[in-house]
Amino acid sequence: MRNFLFSILSSVLLGGALSAQPGLDSLLGVWQDRTLSDSVRARAFESYIWKGHLFSNRDTALVLADELMAFSKERDLLDGQMSALNIQAVASAIDEDLPKALELNERVLALARQAGDRERIAGTLGNMGIIFRKQGDLPRALDHYQQSLAMN
Repeated sequence: MRNFLFSILSSVLLGGALSAQPGLDSLLGVWQDRTLSDSVRARAFESYIWKGHLFSNRDTALVLADELMAFSKERDLLDGQMSALNIQAVASAIDEDLPKALELNERVLALARQAGDRERIAGTLGNMGIIFRKQGDLPRALDHYQQSLAMN
């Protein structure tokens, strides 16, 4: 009975781990499919970076974010540029490089305002609030949280 439960538990756990790879492969396939629109490809690549690398291999995520940025700049895709910068900002925050994370978020915020992307503005202001809170700057954190909430 114990072996039976172990084999069921093992297959469930391994099955979950193995099922993640096909999703990443699909996202990578969309990114590499030149017949699809550039914006669809950029969104798929962003998801690929987030789900496959950002929290497990930040060095790779940063290299891929640079690739996403170059692709997006070349095609004037503001959303892709904001996504690449956001990935870099999150990586910096995880690495506790909070000044760099703030600088990158400022760049995302400028592009989001340029694009009129209220949802991205609100999210970025919230992210900046988190960073200010981590730095102990509670008045600025509160200000950014309030600005974020006002956008919603």
